[in-house]
Amino acid sequence: MSLDTAIRAIQSELDLTVDGRPGPDTWGAIHLAIVGKKAATDAGLDAIIRAVQTKLGVFVDGSAGPETWGAIHLAIVGGKAPKDIKKMDTPTLAGEGKTADSRSEGNIATLHPLVRPFARALIEKAAGQGIIIKVTSGTRSFAEQDDLYAQGRTKPGRIVTNVRGGYSNHNFGIAFDVTIFNGSSDPEKAKTPVFESSLYKVVGALGTEVGLEWGGNWKTIVDEPHFQLRPGWASDMSESKMLADLRQRKAAGEDYYA
Repeated sequence: MSLDTAIRAIQSELDLTVDGRPGPDTWGAIHLAIVGKKAATDAGLDAIIRAVQTKLGVFVDGSAGPETWGAIHLAIVGGKAPKDIKKMDTPTLAGEGKTADSRSEGNIATLHPLVRPFARALIEKAAGQGIIIKVTSGTRSFAEQDDLYAQGRTKPGRIVTNVRGGYSNHNFGIAFDVTIFNGSSDPEKAKTPVFESSLYKVVGALGTEVGLEWGGNWKTIVDEPHFQLRPGWASDMSESKMLADLRQRKAAGEDYYA
């Protein structure tokens, strides 16, 4: 049994979307099942994993390795951990608890707490491939979105968006854009933006690997710098229906991932 199969078995037991990717919904359900209560809405992935590890009596480091997954599988599915788990890399997020460059951190701070470690993980994974990326756009208010929409229409500049306030994932803290930078291997010193490069496809693959939805895979408007963390309840929804529900949740003051 592979690690992917083990995670799918855990997700199936918890009545989650079965995809073998331990995203926010999976970790939230694992926390509820093992710790006995929902994780705080502002809890990062690191804190959630540490709470689960503490309850299971395994080494507490905030990173779900073979021992952690084995203990989770045993506790939830009821079977011993597959031996193959010990031979495989675990698909957990890097980036939690580690800071990125100052520009990225400023934008990451605007994102929903569950999205922040994914952004940092993408930066870290890209750096591992020798690609310097920075988060150059995070959450925008409805008014900021409207102002951006006016650019190239009623205001000077080129058109950079086709949607008004409330109709962009950026308005809800679940999406961010990245830009590749050259000029130095030190992110703080890399100042030259690269807007056109085949390396965006590499970054896109890394993003989907950590569980993000990549705009480069969209069929209508391809947006290679764009990444978003789709809520589990919207996994089978169209983009327009998901945005409609997000607007309702925002108006009601509800959490976007609850």
